Amino acid sequence: MSLDRQFILGLKRSGKYSCPSCQHERTKNKRDTPLSVTVESDGVLYFCHHCNQSGVEHYEENKQQYNTIRKQERDNRTDVNKLEVRKRHGTVW
Repeated sequence: MSLDRQFILGLKRSGKYSCPSCQHERTKNKRDTPLSVTVESDGVLYFCHHCNQSGVEHYEENKQQYNTIRKQERDNRTDVNKLEVRKRHGTVW
């Protein structure tokens, strides 16, 4: 049994997380985060040190395309913010 694909692909950065598969079964150290996750450009690698589940989930679209879209959105927000500042100061033509 593998972890939920949507959960894994929803993780945005590498690190240690609570495992949705075995966290509720733990009796000792319930706050432990046994799920190691590595986010790469083409997918996410994961391994749970408690229940030994592991795997790789690949992005359906290329991560670089995703990053390009995010950068464009961020740039658009910045342009809108600059325009708002200019309107407030009366420097918009």
